[in-house]
Amino acid sequence: MIPVKLAMRNFMCYRDNVPPLDFTGIHLACLSGDNGNGKSAIIDAMTWALWGKARAASDDDLIHSSQSEMEVEFDFSVGAQLYRIVRKRSRPRKKTGAGKPSLELQISDGNGFRPITGNTITETEAKIRGILHMDYDTFVNSAYLRQGHADEFTRQAPARRKEVLGNILGLDIYDELEDRAKTLARQHESDTAQLENTITEINSELARKPEYEVELEQAQGALSAEGVVARHDETLEIEGPVLALLRVSPRAGEDSGGFQLDRAQSVRPGDRVEVVLAETPFYVESGGQVSDTGIIAGGEDSDESGSRWVIEVQGARRPVPGLIVHAGRVDDG
Repeated sequence: MIPVKLAMRNFMCYRDNVPPLDFTGIHLACLSGDNGNGKSAIIDAMTWALWGKARAASDDDLIHSSQSEMEVEFDFSVGAQLYRIVRKRSRPRKKTGAGKPSLELQISDGNGFRPITGNTITETEAKIRGILHMDYDTFVNSAYLRQGHADEFTRQAPARRKEVLGNILGLDIYDELEDRAKTLARQHESDTAQLENTITEINSELARKPEYEVELEQAQGALSAEGVVARHDETLEIEGPVLALLRVSPRAGEDSGGFQLDRAQSVRPGDRVEVVLAETPFYVESGGQVSDTGIIAGGEDSDESGSRWVIEVQGARRPVPGLIVHAGRVDDG
């Protein structure tokens, strides 16, 4: 923080006719004079503007004895950015009342100052501390040695000395990094727990793989006992076993039009189904091209059990190599 300009009105020994102090171009200054001439009051004006604190017991004690209100306007720079603070205070109208404070924080945008004041004085003071990266206690224990308090730092408790040095050296960044590391560690622990649960579920399903294989073999055996004929037109057809027969039905408990697939041992006219074959005479949907249509027939016309069935194929797709899914509706079965 580099002081740029200080203006005081009715602050301690300074009345309202004091010209502002311009620190531009000053790198080293010495204030000399008799006691009570207002040397320390200049520093008090800066600390009161920045942090609302000075050597007086209360803010009202900082107001000139013959006046009812005071104001300090302080311009300072942090890096290349210029800021302005305007802090005011008026005495209470009644002895039992409270004084009225106000605080404004402004930032220079090259064409003047614009306000960045918080919603409350407390919020604005927090913004100022964030800009300075320093509070009042750190300032008076490092950059400013008040008269009669030169040993104040050495009289502090070890924890407080550590805190002051940490603020001076900017060690709080490591506290922030520690908090971020802890947050990331908790997130990784949560992700690990979710992955472990998923792996447990997968292992549970894998343990049932033999059971599913038996069911699949039984279903394939029942469906492919006599085979089926897939016919695209009068001249193109193939014959082969059904790898899977799935019934398409509305998903239970949903009103959004969702559907689910269930293995089927038998179907009825009107059922929506998907038939999985290893080969197909149909053109499979690909690259935006619509697939062919036709029929898939199974059973025997002379079968007294009435197992003859016909599916009107409305589309075909290849989800993985070697499997063709034919979607359609049972026309007869």
